[in-house]
Amino acid sequence: MARKAAAAEGVSAKFLLMDAEEMKFEQTFDVVWSVESISHYPQKEKFFAAAAQCLEPGGTLAITDWFKKERLAEREYEKIHPAD
Repeated sequence: MARKAAAAEGVSAKFLLMDAEEMKFEQTFDVVWSVESISHYPQKEKFFAAAAQCLEPGGTLAITDWFKKERLAEREYEKIHPAD
């Protein structure tokens, strides 16, 4: 899906499938971006260590995720998940 979407937008990109806790590259990057997945990493400290090794000095680690707080009131839940 990622390759198809990139091609449709005319973007030259390379996509890799790997264990985020075991990332290893010969080069470094200016950004490591984790999208809605960190809550699934069994050993989060391994991810952060691997991400640090992948980043250039002064690079950016971007993490986006969402978590539902405990005892969330129904009206609060509806704000983020409106009925279809």
